[in-house]
Amino acid sequence: METFDVAAKILLVGLPGVGKSNLMYQFSDNVFFSEYNSTVGVEFKPKVVQHGDRKIKLQIWDIAGKEKLRAILQSYYKGAAVVVIVFDITNEESFKKVPEIVSSAREMADEGTKFILVGNKLDLSEERVVKFYEAKTLAQDLGMLYLEASAKDGLGVETIFMEAAGLVLSSQAKKTEDE
Repeated sequence: METFDVAAKILLVGLPGVGKSNLMYQFSDNVFFSEYNSTVGVEFKPKVVQHGDRKIKLQIWDIAGKEKLRAILQSYYKGAAVVVIVFDITNEESFKKVPEIVSSAREMADEGTKFILVGNKLDLSEERVVKFYEAKTLAQDLGMLYLEASAKDGLGVETIFMEAAGLVLSSQAKKTEDE
């Protein structure tokens, strides 16, 4: 069994079809599924990463994007260190829903939970409808980091989870200072 210094729950949330599952599988197993299969409930993958001199076990939870499951899924937000809100850069509706998703996630998450906004499907940049600066501005307005990735070719995927690991460590350091 692999040892680690810290364990942290990371949630992937967003509308159905934005690529949450593929981001998780690309990061954990270097796998991409070209056929869309809607997540039913929750999928989970652990992965230990090295961040500086610390090993962090990321417990990655892919939460179904269907609104009707919201009440059931609310319990998964408890204990989450980082919530990654994912949208599809080729789907304006998935971007327009981000403020609502963030608001809902902040209601359900613990105080101190960190948030990252991710524009996925960078491999389809010729079909892009959400401009980089629009998404970056929205993320800044919402007080979160903005990253872009392609779950298909892996571009930027590791960065998402390493940034999440960094947020976990900085939150942990702050808690230790406050004690």
